[in-house]
Amino acid sequence: MSDFVKVASTSEIGDGYMKGFEVNKTPITLVNLGGQFFALSDICTHEHCLVSGGFIDSGNIVCPCHGSQFDSKTGAVRNLPATEPLKTYEVKVENGEIWVKL
Repeated sequence: MSDFVKVASTSEIGDGYMKGFEVNKTPITLVNLGGQFFALSDICTHEHCLVSGGFIDSGNIVCPCHGSQFDSKTGAVRNLPATEPLKTYEVKVENGEIWVKL
């Protein structure tokens, strides 16, 4: 069973933004929605682009390559061309630090 790994501080990701990280050779993106943090795969399931290069729109991650959208909380696909959801990871926040369980 994997342990939680410290990835970032909460001050690094503004509300409504995301940022990509590599954690133990796994590309993830952290999303801040109203002070709640979510961790998802940073690799688009459509064309393997880094979704962290995109932006957040109405709570959805918009991939920069072809505009696929994914729910920032669940990874669910919101529009084509992607058809597979993004993998999600458990997150905990302690003392201003964001920890992710891979």
